[in-house]
Amino acid sequence: MRYYQVSDQNNDYSLIEYTKSRFVTTFAMIITTVAVIYVVAYKSNYSIRKTIIVYLVCFYRIPEAFEDVFQGNLQQNGRMDIASKSLAIRMIISLASYGFSLIVFKDQLIAIAITLATTAVSVIWLLWIVKDEYVIKTYAGLRGWNIVQLLKNCFPLFFGGFISIYVTNAPKYSIDLLLGDSQQAVYGFIAMPVSAIGLLSGFIFSPSVYSLSVEWKNNKKTFYRKIVFQMMAVIAITVGSILLAWFCGIQVLSFLFNTELDGYRNDLLILLLGGGFSALSALLGIYITIIRKQKWLSVGYIITALAALLISNRVVLSYGVRGASFLYLGLMFILSLVFFVMLINGLENIE
Repeated sequence: MRYYQVSDQNNDYSLIEYTKSRFVTTFAMIITTVAVIYVVAYKSNYSIRKTIIVYLVCFYRIPEAFEDVFQGNLQQNGRMDIASKSLAIRMIISLASYGFSLIVFKDQLIAIAITLATTAVSVIWLLWIVKDEYVIKTYAGLRGWNIVQLLKNCFPLFFGGFISIYVTNAPKYSIDLLLGDSQQAVYGFIAMPVSAIGLLSGFIFSPSVYSLSVEWKNNKKTFYRKIVFQMMAVIAITVGSILLAWFCGIQVLSFLFNTELDGYRNDLLILLLGGGFSALSALLGIYITIIRKQKWLSVGYIITALAALLISNRVVLSYGVRGASFLYLGLMFILSLVFFVMLINGLENIE
């Protein structure tokens, strides 16, 4: 597909058009979210209050999705520094808003509503501050068959990302359906540190996606060395997190959430190991995309999702939170294993 970079004079106009397209996409996301949550809430007999909270939490992701597109543009144009600073500031604002609101009002619904409003305003404000750094590209010939081809090429990435949400949260869905709010809260408390592994791992491979693509094209030996190093780094972060959690993880979580969690130490360790496999699968997915085998990702997510559908409710009903923890570990292991086999096969076929 041919494209040209707009001149500085036209960049403001292109940025406006680019922003309009983001709003259209966001609106479509809202409609889809409203429909899906309505069906789930109706089938699961959610209370009105719980349904509203779920809606607000989902809507909180909309400004983030909008923001992510522009940060990707900055990364493409070599300004990862600006994207990182912008994201850090926005996250601090969001976390501070939620924490302060929860302490003051002691109401989850009010706190999430305030955080949603604060996040939306901060995203718009930060995007406006750095608007001069965006380089919007106007695409020529983006009509008819080209659009169909673009959607076809990108669909596996969308589908994989969509299914991955279910795979990652399958234990939570089963707990919500079978065990109730108290066990859901406990699982949420001990699963919170799992995100730290993904966050730390993201510091390693997110900034290097573009450079990895260049290495794959120009110097495959360097590409292989980098992926081995990054995978070892994820393993090291996972092991370090598990060791730290073994010594003080439960005590810290019990203090933070004012809840007695002493009986869930092993569950925490199991979840952290699953978090390591989750970060590894995300890393492998990036490599598969770089070598242009992204169509395979859908297969991996479908296999894992089918496994989740078949065993989730049985495992959680039989073993409770411990079962949910092992379920998460098992699903992430399956996904990592499938992606690893795909990556090896893809590299061998290319060679």
